[in-house]
Order: sequence, then C-alpha cells, then structure tokens
Amino acid sequence: MKCNQCGSENADDSGFCSKCGASLQPSPTPAPVNPPTTIASGFNNLNAAVQTKKNPAHTILIIECIVGALVAIGLAVLAIWFINSRSGGTQVLSCTQDGKAVTQSTALTYDKKGLTKLEYTLLLDGTVDEDDLSTSDQESLFAAAFLSMALAEYEGHEGIDYYYSEKPTLTTVSLTADLTKTNKTDTDELTEDFQGLTMDEIKTVYTKNGYTCSVK
Repeated sequence: MKCNQCGSENADDSGFCSKCGASLQPSPTPAPVNPPTTIASGFNNLNAAVQTKKNPAHTILIIECIVGALVAIGLAVLAIWFINSRSGGTQVLSCTQDGKAVTQSTALTYDKKGLTKLEYTLLLDGTVDEDDLSTSDQESLFAAAFLSMALAEYEGHEGIDYYYSEKPTLTTVSLTADLTKTNKTDTDELTEDFQGLTMDEIKTVYTKNGYTCSVK
C-alpha cells in the first residue's frame, strides 16, 4: 500500500506509514451539500410537478366539449334559417268590420319582400231596410256598392280570382289577388292604399275605421 503523504510502500494490512506515520485509511467522502432553496426555485419545482401530473386526456375532453357546443349552436342557427326559408317568414294581417248592413274583411299577406297577396270579401245584407240605417251605415253601404262595381273590372285578370253572388237576402263579393302573378298595372291599383305603409301602420288605419284586426 502506498502512502499518500510520502509515497513510501507499506504492507497491505498496515494502518499507518512506516516512514512518516501518516494514516493509510482512505478519507471519508463528505456528504453533498444541497444548495439553499429559494422562493423562485421552489415555485418552479412545484410548477414542474403540476405539469407532469396533468392528464392529457382531460385537456382533450375539454376541447371536445367546446367543439361540440359550437357545432350544436351552428346546427341550431341552420335549422332556424331553414324553417324560415321554407315558411317564407309570412305574416297575415286580417281586418274585419261588422256593420248593420255591410260586413267587410281584408287579409294582407306579407313575406320578406313585402305585400304578396290581397284578399277582400264584402257581404251586403239584403234584408236590412236602408231607411233603418244610420247615416254612417248608409255611407258604408254606398261605399261598399261602389267598391263592388270597381272590383268587377278585375274579373278574368291574371293572378286574380273574382267572385260575385247576388241573392235577395245576401250579396257576396270577393277578390283574391296573388301579387306575384298580377301585372304591374293591377298590382299598382290594388296596392295603391297600402304603398309606403308598414303592416303596423295599415293596422292602425283599419282599427281607427272600426275594424277588428289581428296578425298571424
């Protein structure tokens, strides 16, 4: 065994050097000293531990849920659009006036482009004596008779169905115009009273004139 101090050779079982007396036993290896832990390093270690414990499957599940929700919203919007496109988004304004001798009803059908259909019905009660009518009822009767003659001019026109029936007790006049099929002249004449007015404005006018109106 060689002495680390003087380099002299000694017997293998010697505890000390025979020349300089130095110990021939190996020096114990000092235990490693851990560096002090700072707040920053402790946070980094904690963050690293959390990252290693994260479950990738959990993250994927969250992403799938978000994507699924977006797809569901998209399908709902598409369904609403499809229903509206099939129905045309139509609305019908129906107004009726019940008088002593005259009953009138008007139905206006609207879609997204505007007024598309006009339906008018006039009923004249032949059993009522004109002398028993008030001034306003007589005026309504006169106006209805004049309108009945005016509507007769549209008989046989394209896109217009005209009906007239006269009996001793009841006279019926009706006109239905599909404004998507009528010619421009007929369309302009039939819609003259409605041009430039919204459905709500027309409803207000009818209501002021004693009609009962509803929208479907």
